[in-house]
Amino acid sequence: MPSIGVVLAGGKSSRMGEDKALLKLHNGNTLLQQSIHILQNAGIEDVVISGDRDGGIADQISGLGPLSAIETVIHKTHAARLIIIPVDMPLVTKALIKELLRHGEDENSVYFKQHFLPLNLAVTTKTKKIIRHLIEQPDKKIRSLKRLLEQIPTKVLPFKKQQAAALENINTPEQWQKLKDNLKEN
Repeated sequence: MPSIGVVLAGGKSSRMGEDKALLKLHNGNTLLQQSIHILQNAGIEDVVISGDRDGGIADQISGLGPLSAIETVIHKTHAARLIIIPVDMPLVTKALIKELLRHGEDENSVYFKQHFLPLNLAVTTKTKKIIRHLIEQPDKKIRSLKRLLEQIPTKVLPFKKQQAAALENINTPEQWQKLKDNLKEN
């Protein structure tokens, strides 16, 4: 079964003050459209949006973060592998996604050192059980991708200095303005 792309777009965008998914880049695309294009350009035909929005898959249990979103997508799609990117990482490249795809084999999930997203997640019985266990924890710090990746088979790709900007999240108006200014210069 081919991989399914997932755009995590269900956050509250509280630090940004407005819906990050709808912010427009210099090319006229919203961050949501940009994320979908990145996955599709990397060869992932089937892309779903995680989030309570038009065309999206709302979390079965809202307010629990990315793990709840991932669990919901797993149940709705029955995918063997999810290629997951957050909507607020507009500079991630097709090359980075293809690198994740190249290294995704067997039961190993794949991510870049120091960056849990983007993620090539192998959906196994073990992965599903651990996600469920973590979601049930009352401590928000335990309900994290980091905790999941510590407990499942993974392959960590080296972090390359030139990838730094491509793997940055845009969370605040100041970060958004800096990104737009940098894009205008280039």
